[in-house]
Order: sequence, then structure tokens, then C-alpha cells
Amino acid sequence: MAVRGFDGPESGERRAGGLWATPPLRAAREAAPVAAARAGAGPASWTRLLPALFYLLIECARPMAWAPALGALRPGLIAAIWLTVVFLARRRWFLSAPIACMLFLVGVMAAQVPFAANNYRAFVGFQEYATLAVLCVFPTAAIVETVGDVRLLLWAYALLHVPTAIHGMLHGGVGLGGWLGDENDLALALNAAAAISVYLLFGERRLFRRVVLIAVVALCALTSAFTLSRGGFVGLVAIWVFLLVTGPRRGRLLVLGAAVALLLVAVAPANYWSEVRSIRTADENDDTGAKRIYYWKLATRMFADHPFAGVGTRNFGIAAPLYEDQVYADQSGHHMWGRVCHSIYFTVLAEQGLAGVVPFTIVLWWCFRTHRKILRAARRRPDDGNLAAASMLSRAMVAALFAVLACGAFLSAAWYPPLWIMVGLLAGLNRVVFPAPDDQSAASSPA
Repeated sequence: MAVRGFDGPESGERRAGGLWATPPLRAAREAAPVAAARAGAGPASWTRLLPALFYLLIECARPMAWAPALGALRPGLIAAIWLTVVFLARRRWFLSAPIACMLFLVGVMAAQVPFAANNYRAFVGFQEYATLAVLCVFPTAAIVETVGDVRLLLWAYALLHVPTAIHGMLHGGVGLGGWLGDENDLALALNAAAAISVYLLFGERRLFRRVVLIAVVALCALTSAFTLSRGGFVGLVAIWVFLLVTGPRRGRLLVLGAAVALLLVAVAPANYWSEVRSIRTADENDDTGAKRIYYWKLATRMFADHPFAGVGTRNFGIAAPLYEDQVYADQSGHHMWGRVCHSIYFTVLAEQGLAGVVPFTIVLWWCFRTHRKILRAARRRPDDGNLAAASMLSRAMVAALFAVLACGAFLSAAWYPPLWIMVGLLAGLNRVVFPAPDDQSAASSPA
């Protein structure tokens, strides 16, 4: 069984210092792509990735919304069981910083259940995140063996948002249900898919595939406009700035961005631009922006009273009445019971406290740090096509993460699948590019 160290690609590094490894050890780790280029090369395996592809189908395209009878078969549960069985049968396990933090977050949520004001809500939140992290994301990351595997899964992720976007456009910007039910949530998901498609586009040489990806970007951006989500618009602008700042190929990005902007001006509904202009007055009392600021203040007060363990998963709306402004609530009729915080960051702060904020921050820090490490490895070996492909895929996943974090500043999306799927796939890519010694020997030995 190959078990990796907490932070590094080599299991021996943890024994030698882990996160506090000396510069020579870190230099040795970053030299690992020389061997990884051989171990992680090769085409994707459709048969091996079939359970992960099925999971993405259920999570992103949600066929249950198109054919409600499928819901009775519990396809999400089938996907989780299938992934878990394949993962356990392969016996190629690994543990890296983001996976360890995800498991720690599951433990924090479980420990909160008996102490939360509403035990049922806390249990449901724990159950859903545990299923996502342990039974879906972790196995998906573990079955990835080549850079081609990651590329195939990202292609599937992008394409499976096409029916989601079409449904949103045909139904007034409303999503397919579940975590995709709200128009703001739909805009978040489509923005992330568009960001992935941009970098997949830059990594493709075939004309037909480029045309397909351009169509996906245009469709996702246009449907995001049809949601009339101001957060979605802010997310699109933030993604655009992020892409231009981080590069590469800024000239192509400018052309693509200009084309998408012209498409939105020509086709987006008129009331979309009215919503966009209303961002300037979002802090007025009768605006949802002002209400979000009010929620965030309540979340900050909750954290001050429960700094270590928070109030419990999905318990913001249960604790909020204890903190609300009673005069404002009586005058406006806007009471807080059962509401959500409308922010990734303030949700984690209030509901999980430092026990959740610390591992959540470590996950994000690890993702951006690993992304930089992969880019450095690719720059050091410019003739290595496998590393070049890995760097472009890493850019795609980090861009999607940024899209979720930008849009999620206004949504309670901390435990939504897009964020954690990207974290898991980046962990899988990191394992391929920087394999542990046991992984290298397994890759070089005959099956």
C-alpha cells in the first residue's frame, strides 16, 4: 500500500521533515518530474475512469432532472458505491495535505452533531460532505494514474455542463435541482466550467475540439447571464482578470474575452444589464447586497461566541435569531430563522470555527502552492510535453477554483462539489507529476 506523506510527493519526506523539510529535500522533490514524466505519461483509460465519469455525469449533468424516474434508482448512491468499491479493490491509496484536511473536516462535522442546536441539520450536512469527500472525491483522485486521465475527467466536467447550461437557458436561468437549483448556484457552476474550458482550449491542437470548447465557453457565459445573477457577473469579471494576470497566451485571451463580451451585449436579456448596474447600489437597505452584509455581521458575532468549533454545520440559520437586530427584523419582516449566510468564508467561520477555518485555508494554500510547483517543473523542462500538458491542466483547475471562490463570496457554497472536485483532481495530478517511490515502482513493474 502506497501511503504518501502529509505534504510531499515522497513518503520518505515526512520522516525527514515533511512540511519543514530542508531546502535540499525540497529541491529533490521538485526534481521528481523527470521520473514522473515517464510514470504519468500515456493515454487515459476509459474503463478505469468509468466510475469517475459516471459520478461526474450525476453531479454535473443531473439526468434525474430530465428523467425524474431515475431518481428512484438513487444514481448518486450508485456512483459513490461504485467509486468506493473500485478504489478499495485497487489498493493504491495515498494521503496528501488536501485529502488529510478533507478527512479532518469530516471529523469536525461529525463531532459537532451532538452539540449543535439542531442535530438533524448538522447530521445531514455531515452526511452529505462525508459522502462527497470520502466516497466520491477521494476515490476519484486515487484512480487517476496519468496526465491523460486528468485531461479526460476535465473534458467530461466541461462537456457535462452543456445540458446544464441548456436547461438553465430554457428555464429562466434556474438550475437542475439539488445544489444546482438556485440561479446563483448555476452561475457559479457554469463560470467554473467556462474557466476549465478556456485552458483545455489552449492545450488542444485539433480544430474540431477547439471549436467545441469555444462553444462551451460561450454557452456557459451566456447562460450565466440568463441567470441574472450579479454574483455570476462579478465572478465572470474576476475570472477574466485572473486569466489575464496569470496567463499564458494573453493575446488569445483578449480575443476570446472580447468575443464573449460582444455575445453578451448582443444576446443577454436587457434586465441582466439592469441587474449589473444595480451592483453600485447593492448596499442599500432594500437590496439583497445589504442583507448579505447583515448576514456576514451576524456570522462574525457567532464566531466571536463560538471561535473554536462554531455553531455546527447548517446551523447558521438556527443560531441567527439569537444575534439578529430585533428592531430591523420587526420593521422589515426579515427574520433570520432557517436562512443561510450567503458566503463561503463567513459560513465556514460561523459554522465550523477555527476547527474548520484552519484546514479549509490549508487546502486552498496547498492548491495554489502545488499549482506553482507544477508550473516551475514545466518551465525547467520545456521540452517535456507531458509536463506542459500537466501545467495547462493545473491552470484549468486553479482557474475553476478561483471562479468558485469569487462567486462563492456571495453564496453558501463552501461544501458544493465544484470546489472539492477540483481539489481532488489537483491532488491526483500532483501524485502523477510527483509520484511517491512506491507509485514509481508500481508504474514501472508489469501488471
